Amino acid sequence: MKWAVAELINHPGIFNKLRVEIKSVVGSGLVEESDVGNLPYLQAVIKETLRLHPPAPLSTRESHQACTIKEFDIPEKTAVAINQGKRTS
Repeated sequence: MKWAVAELINHPGIFNKLRVEIKSVVGSGLVEESDVGNLPYLQAVIKETLRLHPPAPLSTRESHQACTIKEFDIPEKTAVAINQGKRTS
């Protein structure tokens, strides 16, 4: 939640567009879980927030072709876990 609010504060145009969508669907009440299916822009904001600030610093990908990373040979179609955490060195 904190990251979503921070991103919306830093992008007021997106924040206003989201407010308009919520007001047109929900009105002046609170957003309920049952409303989320009718709020595609809110869903997109949540997905983008999770993309920019993942709750875990790991993501997985599958290699499209064989490659070498440092001294490691990665075969095609290998599942690879990528540490997106901050480097300490």
